[in-house]
Parts: sequence; C-alpha cells; structure tokens
Amino acid sequence: MPNRSRSRDKVAEQYALSEKIVRRYVRLAKLPKELLGMVDEDRVKFIPAVELSWMSDAELGIWAELLEDDEVKVSLKHVKRLREENEKAGGKLTEDDITAILNEVPTKRKLRNISLPDEVSERLAAYNVKPETVGNIVALYLDMLECGVVEDLFGDESDDQFNKM
Repeated sequence: MPNRSRSRDKVAEQYALSEKIVRRYVRLAKLPKELLGMVDEDRVKFIPAVELSWMSDAELGIWAELLEDDEVKVSLKHVKRLREENEKAGGKLTEDDITAILNEVPTKRKLRNISLPDEVSERLAAYNVKPETVGNIVALYLDMLECGVVEDLFGDESDDQFNKM
C-alpha cells in the first residue's frame, strides 16, 4: 500500500492537486463507461459520482439505466442515502429501492437562530455584514462541508470551543 500512496503523492504534486482529489479521480475510474460519460457531460456531479463508485456493478448498472432519463437528477444526499440503505440491506438493493431513494425530495437545512456576542456583532458591522448574513454563511459552509467541497477549517478542537459558548 505505501507504493499507492507515494504514487498518489507524486501525481498530486505533478498536477498541483491535493492527494484527496487524486484519490477521488482514482475512484471515478471504477465507474462504468455510461456513468463516466454522465460525469463528463455534467449530468452527474463529481462528488456524488465518487460516492457512487463504491456501489456494486449490479447497482451501478441500475443507476446508469435510471439516469438515462434526462429528468432524473442525483444529489449527494441521494447517494449518501443510497449508501446508508445499501449497508442496511447487505448490498442487495433492488431497482425499486434505488428508484424510491431517487424520488425522495431532499430537505433543506433548517437554519437555527444564533446570538452573537456584542464584540462579534460590532466587528461584523464594521464590514457592513448583517448578523442574518452570518447565519447564511454558516449554512453555506455546512452544506459545502457535507458535500466535501471544503475541509473542516476548524478541526476537532473547535468542538470544545463551541460547546463552551
């Protein structure tokens, strides 16, 4: 396994990519040609496609058939839900199971009211940023974090800081 890691590191360095992105591209190579074509056509987004790459060949075949319909859209939430249900079913999802998951309407994140310390509110006011905008920024950051678009900027130690507030 060390050779794979070194190879990924070399490729990442050569093309100015992160090792994580290189790893994701390697996962994409495991998709059938039909699904890879859909990624190329931007009908299936990059991160959901990476998540799909963990499915069995039979399940990927079902996905490819279902996604032939231009009306069918797949989100990261759909794919995560699929993986979750797949684990529960022991890797034996049927076409009906997959269709039911695809037909689910993703729920939007419910915003929570947050109260900011006066010092923070004053600093935000200096930049002409309204507190409700901060809530929107936090919601956007959390969505991007869930989608894997950004890394957790705060790390584990930030959890302790937020719990103390």
